[in-house]
Amino acid sequence: MPAKTASPTDRIGTNAATQMGARILYMLTRLAVPPAVLSQVSLEEYGIWSICFIVISYLGMSAFGISNVYIRQVAHINATGGLERINQLLSTGLALTLPTVAALMGLLWFLVPWVVQTFAIEPALADTASFLILGTALVFCLDLSFGAFAYIMHGLQLIARHTAIWTFSFLVEIVLIMLFLQAGWGIYSLLLAFAARYAISISLSAYACFCALPGLRIHPRLIRRSMIRQFTGFGAIVQLTGILSILLNSVEKMVAGAFLGVQATGLFEIGQKLPIMGSQITSSLNAVFLPAAAHLHSSAQKETLLHLYVKGSRYVSLLNGYIMGFLASFAPYLLYVWLGDTHDLADAAFLMALFTLPNHLNVLTGPGSAMHRGSGRPGRELRYPVVQAAIAAVALGSA
Repeated sequence: MPAKTASPTDRIGTNAATQMGARILYMLTRLAVPPAVLSQVSLEEYGIWSICFIVISYLGMSAFGISNVYIRQVAHINATGGLERINQLLSTGLALTLPTVAALMGLLWFLVPWVVQTFAIEPALADTASFLILGTALVFCLDLSFGAFAYIMHGLQLIARHTAIWTFSFLVEIVLIMLFLQAGWGIYSLLLAFAARYAISISLSAYACFCALPGLRIHPRLIRRSMIRQFTGFGAIVQLTGILSILLNSVEKMVAGAFLGVQATGLFEIGQKLPIMGSQITSSLNAVFLPAAAHLHSSAQKETLLHLYVKGSRYVSLLNGYIMGFLASFAPYLLYVWLGDTHDLADAAFLMALFTLPNHLNVLTGPGSAMHRGSGRPGRELRYPVVQAAIAAVALGSA
């Protein structure tokens, strides 16, 4: 029997509000962490911690397809009935992801010396860097596998409940960072708090799933070839779209660095920072639209699905428009408050104002992407980054 949940459209308002509120709170806490850490550790050690997230960002490219398969399929199954199929999906997903992340960790073990050398980390900090890189990667890989419980909650429209778990876990992380730093554990404080955060998030998400779905279970006998095809078919297309999007989002910085030097890359990074952070607040609504779209599509509610797309696009446009309009209008003043007058920020402010428009247009594609994924047609979404890549290639060739 499907889980007893409200209509998908009934939950959208609550889910959207909690997603945006939690995202804003998360960004504020992230701004508070660096000053506290840098008062206890050296800039070189903190730079190593930043390198760890560069490494796991590449590992994270494998998560796009997995999460979307769980969310879309659970929403579909929940609409049509069949807890046993959710058990099969979960068992099959873990059977695929656990060996994959084990292989990734094995590969990273051999690549760590190369990473240390590539980033020119001092020999005195090489062991620390290796430990931090492998530690953060291990935590991330475990979440990549057992984060399935969080994706199931999204598919069941329990997004507000999962957002509460996520918020609690990153607030605990902040408290633990401060306590561990005061205890004198240095840069390792960040790794320990990071691991505790994901242990809490995974445990509470698993508990919430078993409460919402009595009879949920994991067993090797539940692995199904039909579920494997969902991960290698639907998931692979979403995966390719995500990888293309990441590459396209960084192409301008690579071009700036190659043709104009490292200073231009820094200006692009500063100019993009606030528009990207602002657009992440409203783009979090796509996590709400995807399971709702999958549920409506599976229930053959085509008119309601179309209404959801139109209404969702309007809300996203209005909310993101307010943010981007404010950033564009007050770009020089915001950069001055953020970075002070120690840099020549005139060009960065101009770039920041320019970046607000493409960021706004990009966010507007989110509801459409959620509708295509929810309807089981992720190939339609792939056209967008392919066209972007073609335009970028023509522009670079002309330049």
